[in-house]
Amino acid sequence: MQRRGDILITTKKHTSIRKTAGLTFFLLLLIVIVAFVSHPSTLMPLLLVPLVYAIFIVFFAGIFYYIDSPGMIILNALYFVRYFAYPLLMLFYNHYYIEDYSKGIWLLLYEETICAVVLYFLIRRRQKEFINSVEINDCFSSASNLYAATLIFSVLSVGIIAINPSILLNYNIIFGLTSEKLKHIELVQSSLSVSSFDIIVLDITRLLIPASIGVSFAEMYNKTQKNIAYILSLFFAVSLSMVIMSGVDRGTVVLNGIAIGFIIYKIFPQKRKATNVIVVVSAAIIVLNLVVVRLIVSESSTGLTRYGGIERILEYIQAYVAGIKNMDITIRMKQEYGQYVTFTTPFNDLFANVPFLSRIVDVGNLSSKYFNNSYGRIGTDQIMPLIGNGLMYFGYVFSPIFSIIMLRVVFWCDEKYRSSNDVFSVFIWSYASTLLTFCHFNNLQLIMLYFSCRILPLVLVYYVFMRLDLRINKLRVR
Repeated sequence: MQRRGDILITTKKHTSIRKTAGLTFFLLLLIVIVAFVSHPSTLMPLLLVPLVYAIFIVFFAGIFYYIDSPGMIILNALYFVRYFAYPLLMLFYNHYYIEDYSKGIWLLLYEETICAVVLYFLIRRRQKEFINSVEINDCFSSASNLYAATLIFSVLSVGIIAINPSILLNYNIIFGLTSEKLKHIELVQSSLSVSSFDIIVLDITRLLIPASIGVSFAEMYNKTQKNIAYILSLFFAVSLSMVIMSGVDRGTVVLNGIAIGFIIYKIFPQKRKATNVIVVVSAAIIVLNLVVVRLIVSESSTGLTRYGGIERILEYIQAYVAGIKNMDITIRMKQEYGQYVTFTTPFNDLFANVPFLSRIVDVGNLSSKYFNNSYGRIGTDQIMPLIGNGLMYFGYVFSPIFSIIMLRVVFWCDEKYRSSNDVFSVFIWSYASTLLTFCHFNNLQLIMLYFSCRILPLVLVYYVFMRLDLRINKLRVR
C-alpha cells in the first residue's frame, strides 16, 4: 500500500516532469520550424519526422514520463536520436542525397506514427496501473546465489581457457584498440574455432563478475554506511563491464555497463543522481572512443571519402538506428527479393544465430542476406531494420508488427525490473530490458542472437540457483 508521503513525492515528481516535457516540446517544435524555414520544400518529408516526434511522441504519448527504468531511459535516448537529432543533422550536413532516399523517409514516418500510437496506449496503461518501483529492502537475500553462480561460471571459464587458450583472442580491452587492431580482430574472429557453448559461458562470466563485485561492495556499504563502499561498488561494477569487448561487438560493451549501473541505481536509491552522472559519463567516454576508432578504420580502409567527420558519424549512427538510407534499402530489398520469401524464411531468420538450431537453417534464405545483397555488400554485416522482417513477411501495411511487439516486450521487462526485490533478479531484468531496448530497431536475427546467447542463459541460471536455494532451505528446516 502506498503511503500518503509517497503519493505527494510522486505527484511533485510527475508535475516537474510534465513541465519539463512541455518546455522540451515547444523547444523541439521551434527547432523544427526554424529548420523548415531555412530549407527548401523538397526536404519537407524529412522535416515531418522530428515534427511527428515532437507532437505525438513527446507531447501526446508523453515518453518523458516514468523515466525510472532501463527500457524507458534507453528508449527516450534512441527515439530522440532516430526521430529528432538524426533527421535534423541530415538536413544540415547530408541534404544533398536525402532526395535519393525519399521512399525510406516515408517508411520511417509510417513506423514512427504507428509506434507513437502504441506508446500512447502503453504509457496510459502504465499511468493507471502505476506502482512506485519496489525498493530492495532485503536486497542481498539472493546475493549468495549470485556469488555462487559467478564462482561456478568462473571455474568453467578457466577450464575452457585452459583447454582452448586461443578463445582469449576474441576478447580485447577497449582502450587498447587501434584501427589496425580492430581490423585484425575481425580477421581473427572469422578464423577462430570455438563452440557456441564456450563463448556463452565466457560472456555470462564477463557479466557476472562485475555484478558480483559491485554487489559485494554494496553489502559493505549496507553495513558501514561509508561512501567509499558506494564509490567502489559503482566503479568496479561499471568499469569492469565496459572495458572488455567480445569480438567486434561494440554496441553491447556500453550496454553491459549501463545494465549493471541500473543495479546500483536500485540498490542505492538515495544516490541515484550521482549514479546517473557517473554511468552516463562512463558510457559517453566509451562511445566516443569506439566512434573515433570506427571513423579511423573507415577512412584508413577506403582512403579519402566524400564525407567529413560529422557526415561519417551520421553514416555510423544511421546503421544502428535504422536511418533513412537503410529504410530505403529495405524497400528495395522487398522489391528485388520479395518473391524469394517462403514459409521457411521466418524460421531461418529466427534461428540463424541460435546455438545448435542454426545447423538446420538455410543460410541462403535469410532476410538479412537479401538486405545486404540490395545494399551491395557480401555477407550480412549491414544491420537490416526490424521493419524489414515485417515487410518481407506481411507487406507494407503490417510491416511495423515486430516494432510493436518489441515495444511491448520492453515495457514488460521494465515492469519485471521495477517489481524485483532482490539483486539477482534486478540484474537479470536490468540487462534484459537494456539489451532488448537497444535491439528495438535491429532485425529478428540479431534480437534472437542476444536473447538466446545472453538473456536466456542468465534467466536459466537465475531459476536454477533459486530452485537449489529453496531445496537447501527445505532440507535445513527438516
